Amino acid sequence: GTVELGGFGQYTIVDDAWHVNNGWGAGGRLGVFLHSHWALEGAASFSSFTNQAPRASGSSSMQTYNGQINFNLPFGMGGRTHHFLLEAGAGGQRFASHTDFSVPLGAGFRFSVSDALALRFDGIVEYVENPTAATFGFPPLAGVNSQAARSTNVELRAGLSLMLGNSK
Repeated sequence: GTVELGGFGQYTIVDDAWHVNNGWGAGGRLGVFLHSHWALEGAASFSSFTNQAPRASGSSSMQTYNGQINFNLPFGMGGRTHHFLLEAGAGGQRFASHTDFSVPLGAGFRFSVSDALALRFDGIVEYVENPTAATFGFPPLAGVNSQAARSTNVELRAGLSLMLGNSK
């Protein structure tokens, strides 16, 4: 019956095909534990990037949203139970003016500070299908079919979580 409500800061390492610098962002998550080891989670984030040539000067933004299932592997340290996390799901990623299907795969740690507060660190690889983005060619080589373009981004997250209903 535990619910995880959290916020995080995010550093995104973007695919070279985007032609932007890596950037910072923020987001939030809401998770519901189905069992002590399994949780369903929804997450949303926003990041901003400085454009590189051939893009026009200025910045571009990205929003990601996804649903995922998390496997929580407990381990003890310092008299508290902490968790190693394995994460997989599906969602969408909006970059510039288009939204595309994404598959987030990740791992992380949740360190319990108290019964109701935890520090959480996640590393997520976001695989994105970009069929509507003619500027994305993955890999960026001549002759790549822009109708089947893909991008891969890495999102590094750190934040706090409230563990509501936690009895341990």
